[in-house]
Amino acid sequence: IEKLRIMEEQSLLFKACESAVKRVVVKRPIGAPPLGCLSGDVSLSNNGMNGHDVVGTKLDGDGRVRKPSYDVRGSVNRWDVYISSSSVQD
Repeated sequence: IEKLRIMEEQSLLFKACESAVKRVVVKRPIGAPPLGCLSGDVSLSNNGMNGHDVVGTKLDGDGRVRKPSYDVRGSVNRWDVYISSSSVQD
């Protein structure tokens, strides 16, 4: 079930980033991993500037998902922001 959830999150995030004009914003609990990642895969830095790196999901070795471009943190929630590659060229 965990593997299915991760695959669905990866697919949803990929499609959202693919169709976004400028950015995709995902609201997450402050301690949760980014969409499409297991909890041990990545830790977001305090300043949130993560670039367009990718991380593995550790499920089957070939699942890759983008890290958020940056994040905005509140006291309970975090907003992961994925900048569209097409908006960077503008």
